Amino acid sequence: MSVQAPLNGSCSCGKITYRINLSAHDVLPKIVLCHCYACKTNTGSSFSTNIIVSGLEFLKDLPKVYLDPADGGRHCRRQFCGDCGTPLTSQSQEGGPVFAVKWGTLDKNSRDRIDTVELEIYVKRRDLWLKQIEGDDKGVVRMEEGMS
Repeated sequence: MSVQAPLNGSCSCGKITYRINLSAHDVLPKIVLCHCYACKTNTGSSFSTNIIVSGLEFLKDLPKVYLDPADGGRHCRRQFCGDCGTPLTSQSQEGGPVFAVKWGTLDKNSRDRIDTVELEIYVKRRDLWLKQIEGDDKGVVRMEEGMS
């Protein structure tokens, strides 16, 4: 089975590194922006920039996990570096193979390969000073709430 180059990333201090393996048939993930309050707090920013992937392999050390209360009484598993505090991934409380990987933790080569915003969620919580990103003409889907 042929494969394409994996996506690679790390935390700020380099203690934790990860790889996302892609088969030759996998489509590169698209960017998802989230304006929910939990993501704003977790990233210290106006929104969280993510890619949604299934299957992420930690190569060097393992992240710490924080169960963050989310909408609807559920919790979100936030994985981060215990040394430098870099947020790395989010996933449902149940775990499983699907991760929202923080786009900024990808290395430059991987970020350069992923350049398309596909989805923007919790847009009703977008900060008032923040202008809508371009993309209506490029098929960006916007949702007032999250992805239930």
